[in-house]
Amino acid sequence: MVTYVIGLLAALFIGWDLAKPLKNKPALFYAGAFVLDALCVAGAVLGWSGPAWDLYAALVGQGILAFFLLTVVMFTGCFELGSNSRIRLKQVRQPLALASVILCLGHLAYAGITQGAHEGGALFLATCGVLLVLLAVLGVTSLVVVQDHMKATVLAAVQKCSYPFFVVLCIHAAMVGNAWVYGAVGAIYVIARVRFQLRKGRS
Repeated sequence: MVTYVIGLLAALFIGWDLAKPLKNKPALFYAGAFVLDALCVAGAVLGWSGPAWDLYAALVGQGILAFFLLTVVMFTGCFELGSNSRIRLKQVRQPLALASVILCLGHLAYAGITQGAHEGGALFLATCGVLLVLLAVLGVTSLVVVQDHMKATVLAAVQKCSYPFFVVLCIHAAMVGNAWVYGAVGAIYVIARVRFQLRKGRS
């Protein structure tokens, strides 16, 4: 449980307290995410061990940090229109999402090295397939150079794939981690999003 709290606090710190540098110097965060991935893969290959490594492997290798970064991204859309929280987080939503995608790549590499084929059955394999496709689509369209060459309507439609992606991600994570944590996050998000849409419809 402590690991999840650390992951959540780290994601909130990056998305909120580091909002200004994240917005102005996103490349530094992308590079940092790649470094975290590289260290995670190196540790898995070299067989590093110890309490510090176990925490690091959980946060990066098992995808906990990436998950909570995506959680911050997704919950941004649940805040009231024009609210300070929504305005502040929306400015860093794109770089935060791309940094999370990069960390997801590290998670995939780590899982492939340490776990191999997971005996999770057809549902687990289905979630893997859906997530890989959506991750590729959302990751590529998070690049500014790609967005500049896309029509606004097409980009908006593609970005809506993030909704099913996050729901499937919660299901996928619940199958291999503490199910109640990911299930709770997914349920709270769905409720918050539905409430936002209802309020928006009445306004």
